[in-house]
Amino acid sequence: MFSIYLSCLVLGGSFTILSAFGHLRDRASSDLAKNGPLYSLRSLVYSLVGFGGVGVLLSSVTSGLSPGMNLTFAVLSGLLVGGTTSAVLAFLARPTTGGGRTTEGT
Repeated sequence: MFSIYLSCLVLGGSFTILSAFGHLRDRASSDLAKNGPLYSLRSLVYSLVGFGGVGVLLSSVTSGLSPGMNLTFAVLSGLLVGGTTSAVLAFLARPTTGGGRTTEGT
């Protein structure tokens, strides 16, 4: 299982670094409009990083947990990270409506 966790961490981390430097483009606005935020590439990548990171951490640090518990915590943390990312992207992509102040005419 350690190799699966490490593979997910490396793959997700690589895509995260690429997206930080602008080489991986996520068409977030069109993806959110068509499919919703759960299908966003960015959410999937962050889920991989969360799953792999927690899996590697638990496999390396804790020897008292069973592999099933490690897998459970890794899956739950991956879902939590991906879900949080989806929620934040959906919040940021929502259209702003008339309640704010405008600077027109000043």
